[in-house]
Amino acid sequence: MGTIKRAYLYVTRKKGKSILLFFILLITATFVLTGLSIEKVSQVEEKNLREALGGEFHIMVELSESNPYFREMDDGEGNVELWTEFPITQDVIDAVMSTDGIKSYDAETSGCRPGSGSFDRWGRGRYGADPCYD
Repeated sequence: MGTIKRAYLYVTRKKGKSILLFFILLITATFVLTGLSIEKVSQVEEKNLREALGGEFHIMVELSESNPYFREMDDGEGNVELWTEFPITQDVIDAVMSTDGIKSYDAETSGCRPGSGSFDRWGRGRYGADPCYD
């Protein structure tokens, strides 16, 4: 007697046990497939959320005494120039861009002119602010 015929005879002879086993396997498979689909949807939504919210960080030159490349020049008339001998170069930008997950960058430079107040990044003046440290 073949295996298939023997299995058929067992299933027809033990109907209650076969139906119970079928439903247990059906429920188990349903839970496994539901879990897998929830995991996939969660990963897709996490990616969409990260892209929608975006992220932002700033790399700025430290203009203080703690920066070993910091230079300050006073002309004796109250005008002071601050600069660094190690600015943010294209090599630094390329090193940051080689990091996984960073898609683009936007560079911005800012400064101030003595006696003119401070300016935001669109060139609009702000009154009452420190000209170089706002």
